Amino acid sequence: MTKYANHVPGVRSHVSAIEAAEHFVYIENQFFVTNAADPVNTEDGDDPSLVQNRIGYALYRRIKRAHEAGRPFRVMVVLPLMPAFTGMPCDYELGH
Repeated sequence: MTKYANHVPGVRSHVSAIEAAEHFVYIENQFFVTNAADPVNTEDGDDPSLVQNRIGYALYRRIKRAHEAGRPFRVMVVLPLMPAFTGMPCDYELGH
């Protein structure tokens, strides 16, 4: 995900699924990058240059909601050691 991930089709459905999850969220994505900053409101002191998207913020809100309700909730994010790029990561052409 990029700092423009809020515009990717399907983000709203992902956010809705996270908000509706009762026990856990499982995400498997080789390019998952986020933080928990509010992507709309940067007045909370978050650096607007950081990667921000609605997925990370939705996860944060859902975890917080479970904590405040005293209910168990789990988030599992599975990432590969190295994303599937063509070539070796140390290749000069890939911008090591």
